[in-house]
Amino acid sequence: MTQVQADRIAKEYARRGMVHHTAALEVTERELLRVYRSAAAELARRIDEIDDVSASSFLRKASQQVDEQIIRLTQRTQAIVARNLNRSVSQGLRDGEATLYATATSAVGRAAAVKTLGTPMGFDRLWSEAVQSLYGGTPGIELSPRIWEVERTTLKSIQRYLAQSMASARSRSEIVSHIRSFLLMPNVDMRTKAWRSFFEQNPPGRGVYRSAYKNVQRVLRTESNRAYRTATQLYARQKSWATGVRWTLSAAHPKVDICDTLAAQDLYGMGAGVYPAGEAPDSGHPHCLCYLVVVYNLQALGLGGAEAA
Repeated sequence: MTQVQADRIAKEYARRGMVHHTAALEVTERELLRVYRSAAAELARRIDEIDDVSASSFLRKASQQVDEQIIRLTQRTQAIVARNLNRSVSQGLRDGEATLYATATSAVGRAAAVKTLGTPMGFDRLWSEAVQSLYGGTPGIELSPRIWEVERTTLKSIQRYLAQSMASARSRSEIVSHIRSFLLMPNVDMRTKAWRSFFEQNPPGRGVYRSAYKNVQRVLRTESNRAYRTATQLYARQKSWATGVRWTLSAAHPKVDICDTLAAQDLYGMGAGVYPAGEAPDSGHPHCLCYLVVVYNLQALGLGGAEAA
């Protein structure tokens, strides 16, 4: 087997792994959407049921309901995102092992591959190390503070909107309708004057989406994919026959961005987009779907020059 053949096999199996990872991520996103739909409906119902006629009393009770619902929503959201991150690490490690096994099997056959690869990875140890590194202070990866910041921003926006609504004497039905939009954007038509006016008065802020759900979805996607790449790097780092990892553009890569640079630059003299394990960037940008392919040293594996089975 030549190095080119090995790289091609590794890339194909890494691509398949990323497809499975993305499919699992989409399942989690649907679960997250159900949670936000439920929270939006519950918040609207509770505010609608407030029977106080005075504006000050209504504002106080409505703000209390918002606070309670946001805290409850944050707890559920953090649990969902954390569970998905743990799954992403597990899948990243398993996909690295599967890719190596497929490469070796293609070179020497099943029985010889098992003998060549030797002892399987210490999965529990690697999983624990990867998860601890993700939760332990990598810039931008601390999940709970990031998710709470999204929800805290939403909380402030809703409370500000309630105060403005009281001052403007908005109707109860209008308030209830718009309250839901802060968490979820159901059937919003931005062509209408009402919605354009609503967001002029309640700007979402630069660089963020207009709903809490979309912002948390971005956190979920970004950190889940980061976790998957972190696991790939950790797997490669503890294998003596892995020379590094190659940054590989996702098929869903619509335009040129920083990822093209990461896939083309040769900072270590190892080839375009190849980095020592542990040195590759863990993320290109929010929503990044690019993945890492382990580069194997065929000589170290004893597969250099072998014929493909």
